[in-house]
Amino acid sequence: MAWTFLRDNLYLDFLPRLAGEDGVIRGPADGGRVAAVAQDDVAAATTAVLTDPSAHAGSTYSLTGPEAFTLTEATPDGPGPAVAGTAPPPSYGLTSRRGTSDA
Repeated sequence: MAWTFLRDNLYLDFLPRLAGEDGVIRGPADGGRVAAVAQDDVAAATTAVLTDPSAHAGSTYSLTGPEAFTLTEATPDGPGPAVAGTAPPPSYGLTSRRGTSDA
């Protein structure tokens, strides 16, 4: 039986849910980096595999975003992405609070 594995990374669309109503991002990342992937990109990859399954038989694909970033870099008031253009745009609605004891 032929198979193809699509290994999705953390969904970019999920990141705004890590920010509480108070604007504090809470998640298991600390200073870790993530190459989050948009669900639309996963759908496009899935479509490509399903429309030509024999071309992908026996393959495993790791579906990630183009660059890894920290959650702080993903915020509009963060220090900016390590590589220009790799963090989600401010429209994702993430904010951060720095220098507070509850952050």
